[in-house]
Amino acid sequence: MKGRVALSALMLAVFLSACGNLQSLKVAEVPQPLRSAPVGLSSLRPPPTVSPGAIEIPNRSVFLKQTAGGSLAVGLLFGPIGGLANAKNIERLSEELAENSKGSSLLQIDAIEEAAVAWEEMPTQMDSTTLQLRPYIVLYPDDKRKGVTVIGGVFVTSSYAIEGNKVWNADYRYVLPTTLGLEALERAMEPERLASFKGELQDGFRQIRTEVLYDLSPAQPSRRVALIWAESLRTSLMGFAGFLAGDIDTNASGRLVIRANADNVGGSVGAGSRDTPHQVWIFPESTQYRFDAEPQERTVK
Repeated sequence: MKGRVALSALMLAVFLSACGNLQSLKVAEVPQPLRSAPVGLSSLRPPPTVSPGAIEIPNRSVFLKQTAGGSLAVGLLFGPIGGLANAKNIERLSEELAENSKGSSLLQIDAIEEAAVAWEEMPTQMDSTTLQLRPYIVLYPDDKRKGVTVIGGVFVTSSYAIEGNKVWNADYRYVLPTTLGLEALERAMEPERLASFKGELQDGFRQIRTEVLYDLSPAQPSRRVALIWAESLRTSLMGFAGFLAGDIDTNASGRLVIRANADNVGGSVGAGSRDTPHQVWIFPESTQYRFDAEPQERTVK
């Protein structure tokens, strides 16, 4: 236990040194020219980069991601060679898990179909002036193989150039409040349980769309900044060992939305891709995260 605490402290120190003071964080927001763009459900699948190292279920936009068998500390302490071996081991175990989960209802769900139901909209191939919403699902068994966290995500693509030949993209993720038992990856769900799960997933897609439209509104409110930790953040490069700093919105029930700008950590480990500078996480329950640096009212943008 002491070793784990010490490692967490090391990770936090590295993360804070990368981010600097919370007040120095760049605001996470959609570029002004995109705020008047129409949005629509795309029939195109998201890129594998939405869940690096995961196994993608073909034609489902479902990604199976696990971290057992490897540790971020290996990459940090032993450099690129150790990190490469670490990633290969994780990928191998993920492939084995996917092979053993072929009878699972979770691997039969299509993220685009669920988002279409939630948004009451048919997926189409749209022109370049539209912000294209590409839904996906990440299934994340915890390291102890006792539960499965489910994340509903939407990768947002545009034709807006940001640097060189790159275009601005965004990634929105909703962490479902119900953690499933590992048996959900081992066999089919009962019809009633599957219907309940799909309802929860569709609600997540609705909340994501609300946050996308919120980010596109002309007037943006004043922000607060904070540093949080969440187990589910370990499924993303944006979450550095589970830590993430950014602009937050909270309500009395404990629901938290955190918006992060990849530029705040220089595009290094933990920053995600510079191709996806805008990262948004939605935690509907207060038990899904904790504050490691209490929220502060922004004094500098």
